[in-house]
Amino acid sequence: MVKKETKPATKTKPSAKVRKRKESGHRSFKVSPKKFLTRQVKLSGSWQLLRESWKLIISNKKIFLGLIALFTLLQLLVILLFGAGLDLNSSKQQIKEMLGSQAPAYSVAYSLVNYLVISVQQRNNEIVGVYQNFITVIFMLAAIWAVRQRTANQRFRFSDMFYKSQYPLLQFLVVLFILGLSMIPLMIAGFLYTTTIVGGLAVTPIEQILWVFLCILLVILTIYLLLPGLLAIYIVTLPEVSPRAAYSSAWKLLENRRLGVGIRLVAGYVFVFVISGILITILSYLLTSASELIFYFVTFVSLLVINIYSYKLYRELL
Repeated sequence: MVKKETKPATKTKPSAKVRKRKESGHRSFKVSPKKFLTRQVKLSGSWQLLRESWKLIISNKKIFLGLIALFTLLQLLVILLFGAGLDLNSSKQQIKEMLGSQAPAYSVAYSLVNYLVISVQQRNNEIVGVYQNFITVIFMLAAIWAVRQRTANQRFRFSDMFYKSQYPLLQFLVVLFILGLSMIPLMIAGFLYTTTIVGGLAVTPIEQILWVFLCILLVILTIYLLLPGLLAIYIVTLPEVSPRAAYSSAWKLLENRRLGVGIRLVAGYVFVFVISGILITILSYLLTSASELIFYFVTFVSLLVINIYSYKLYRELL
């Protein structure tokens, strides 16, 4: 018998697994949502920040009281040199005569402080105001530098506050100028409110509600624009930081936290200004001859508290 030739059995290789490329979630012509990776930190409340601000002032009272006293003396010296002092005693008597002998003390005190504030604002348009504003900027830079050093537990001489803090003067002025531009919506809101509501241009209740609503929106826009500038004040005082870089860093710090920061800043600023206004009113009525000294002293104390308050909030955002 003829044997049939058989082919040797070939071993079949196991089928290799087919690798598939993982599909990406990206689709052409479709905007992908941005994911902001910001470190969420629980911010301190307004009361806690105010307490810490006062605690820093009290623990370094020699430095800060010396700064406040020197600021007040320089402001009064400028007023004396240019002969721009106010005779508030005679002004107080005139206010009493205008309001009558039965006028309450708080009404006289309010009118006296209102006259003092208006007189100080009128000086800003004169050469006296230029010198006073320049002194204020110099001392604000010195205060920010001192707060930063004492927060880091660094010791320094009193003169170092002025010698080592003035290098970012130009950058600081640019940031202040941008802050001034941010106030334009607020000025528009004040003009519209005075013209429409106080001036009686809006007659019907619906018109008044609409105009008030528009003014409120402009105030909110002002706060929105001011927030990065209030933080940029402290960023721009760091070495080799331009105003543009300071604003860019401030916008990044406020990502997803603008509402909380805004509430804390507004609450702290309003509280400090209200308390300082009450103190100036009471002390100016009781010590009328020293009203200007009281005004500049309390004003710089308020600026110092606000600077420490804002700087501590800025540090918590880092």
